[in-house]
Amino acid sequence: ANAGDDSVVISGQDTTTVSIVDNDVSYYDFDAVSYVTNENSDSPLPNTVAITVNRTGVIDTFDFIEVRRTDESFYFFEDSLDFYGEGLYFEAGQTTKTIYAQIRDDATTDGVQNATLELVNINQSSNVAIGENGLTTISIYDDETANIGFENAQYLVSEDSNQLEITVTRDGYLNNSVDVEVQLGNGTATEFEDFYGFYPELVSFASGQQSQTIYLDIFDDGVIEGTETIELNLVVNPFDYEVGLGENSSTTISILDDEVSYIEFASASYITSEQSDNPVSQLEITVNRTGNIDNPANAQIEIINGTALEGNDFFAPIDVFFNAGESTATVLVDIFDDGEQEGTEDFQLKLTANAGDDSVVISGQDTTTV
Repeated sequence: ANAGDDSVVISGQDTTTVSIVDNDVSYYDFDAVSYVTNENSDSPLPNTVAITVNRTGVIDTFDFIEVRRTDESFYFFEDSLDFYGEGLYFEAGQTTKTIYAQIRDDATTDGVQNATLELVNINQSSNVAIGENGLTTISIYDDETANIGFENAQYLVSEDSNQLEITVTRDGYLNNSVDVEVQLGNGTATEFEDFYGFYPELVSFASGQQSQTIYLDIFDDGVIEGTETIELNLVVNPFDYEVGLGENSSTTISILDDEVSYIEFASASYITSEQSDNPVSQLEITVNRTGNIDNPANAQIEIINGTALEGNDFFAPIDVFFNAGESTATVLVDIFDDGEQEGTEDFQLKLTANAGDDSVVISGQDTTTV
């Protein structure tokens, strides 16, 4: 904005970036930053992964680049074919080229293996440039290894639900029986008081079985204690190379206290305007309540000044009240039109529980910005 001009405000997107692509250069990129495949032991032929290289910019020239392997966790002659140091010739007008990586099933247990490929301007031509996607990774999932994990990384359950079903899944190699142990990790919930499970618990998968369900008993102890958590971890025998851990090797269970009201703002932000035809306008802000809604409840509202100042630009209440049975409440904020050129101003409201009131918990969305 011009110096001294308060009638103009530069808002959020105050910059833009311009990239000038050299029209004398050919740019080369992999079509994807990663490829995923498996050994495919059911097929009599090697599994093939198609890897595409794109050319942009100047396309009316004859160019040569190389696809080169940089690192790997598997051996070339055992697991893969035809993508080490391979040269790619681009004819004039050609914009794509595809190479084929063949993955051989080595019939050995070696887990997930990775190879990284890079594009190289092998002739160091000034008319050739490697673009942003100059690297790609091939991940090969071993079909001799069973990968076991929790179906979900998180579970949310109410204290009065009695029981929670937790699913453990298996993929990869399915043609044998495998075991995994579920162990109790850290958490704020207390075993035998808040929950019960057979931990450590052995979970067994029969041949061909892809999922198992374990059960966690949840106790309603009638005590006001807020949300409590349980952490469960999967552990496999480190000497059993036919079993590995999948993506969700642990899960966290959050137990919502049914004696507690959980209160939060419905939205993280609100936008309003000064009204030139009305010196005082009102903004409605919604506060939600879950959990125990059978009793009255209230929470305090802390006002955090930003560029907007309470009393000059707005007025907000310091409490929010819920009657018995109410799951939503509305907070009315007065917005003042002060007739001054100030640009966009903001402030925050923050919910806090009353000191000593354990029947109210402020949950996730505890602040909102106006």
